[in-house]
Amino acid sequence: MLYRYIREQSPPSFSAMAGLAAAAGVRLEWIATGEGRPEARSAESESQGELDLDLLEHVAHTTFEELDDRGLTLDPANKARLVRVLYRHFVSRKEQVDHETVSNIIDLAAFR
Repeated sequence: MLYRYIREQSPPSFSAMAGLAAAAGVRLEWIATGEGRPEARSAESESQGELDLDLLEHVAHTTFEELDDRGLTLDPANKARLVRVLYRHFVSRKEQVDHETVSNIIDLAAFR
């Protein structure tokens, strides 16, 4: 599958990127952006982290606004994955949520 994307120079769909990340055992954010560490965190280490519900709400709100502004419709599973990727991005960088960053990550994820 990876060879096909490279050969055809067509960006993979979000679902395909998620599948590639899972198969390779790397973080989806790393597949989508090339930034950060590629190592996937274990489910156990993720569950031990504190969830910032205010940040999660802000990420979801900004993401849904950006999708609406672009006229993009995603099924609930892909929306949830996108919010998860964006939440992890903002948590790991300790940055404020902004439309430009959300928009750039959506572009990198090759949503149409």
